[in-house]
Amino acid sequence: MGMLFSSPQTTKERLVQALQYGPLRITALIDRLNAGNTHVSKQGVYLALRELACEEVVVVYKKQASLNHAWLLRIADFSTRAHQWYFQPNTPVGHFKDLKPNQRIRYTFKTLSLLDTFWGHVLYTLIENNPAREPVLMYNPHWWFCYSRNPSEIAIIDFCKQRGMPLLLTAGHNTPIDRSSKKFMDGTHAQYHVRTKPLFQKDNYYINVFGEFIIDVWIDKKLHDDIERLYHAGPRVTKEWIDRLEALNTLKGKSVLVVSRNPKRAELLKKKLLRNFYIPKNQRVK
Repeated sequence: MGMLFSSPQTTKERLVQALQYGPLRITALIDRLNAGNTHVSKQGVYLALRELACEEVVVVYKKQASLNHAWLLRIADFSTRAHQWYFQPNTPVGHFKDLKPNQRIRYTFKTLSLLDTFWGHVLYTLIENNPAREPVLMYNPHWWFCYSRNPSEIAIIDFCKQRGMPLLLTAGHNTPIDRSSKKFMDGTHAQYHVRTKPLFQKDNYYINVFGEFIIDVWIDKKLHDDIERLYHAGPRVTKEWIDRLEALNTLKGKSVLVVSRNPKRAELLKKKLLRNFYIPKNQRVK
């Protein structure tokens, strides 16, 4: 099941992802898996297919591979039940969703990877319960997640776009790397603004605002300083630069995330964060 919830890494995970768009002849499947920067041998693909067939995930017939329909039905059933318990109103799971006005919950994390995983869970849950087309406002000193956690960031952007919710992200610094991050946004549904100086006094502070909910995040100061040095180390992103950034994800350091429901503060933050963005009429909350 792990292959469904993270960016594909193994041959089996990539194979399942390739087949989500329909059955493929094995030769075409091998070509697709080798279309990127990674190489998969013919023997490796056949081994992965045999293992997935034994697990009843795929079916292979006359040199054509397809996802097992019975497996897809089990996954659909799992997804429906999980969605019902995590996203429907008044469920006992995900307490932050049921916060009353002026209530808050505080969480601490030992690594940036653990922080980002839970942060994404909170975002998906609250966005799912957000009014249609309500803007999702974000402030990051540096939007480094688009490089070290790229698949999860792109997934959030797509998730908002599918629901007609503008995602508007403000970066607090104006380094060349900060400016280059704009390429991940389409300029309409997902917009990006770079400031010449930070918006908040603490430069390890991140914030998300939508509806009446606010997510405040303070990442570990030492890890923040490491990120800051990387952003000022060079004018462009390289593979070595990304490797050094990704290495920070598993280093120990205390980071804090607070989810609150505060209508008054949320409105004040919206005015501050919306200032540099344009929202088309068909994307505005009525």
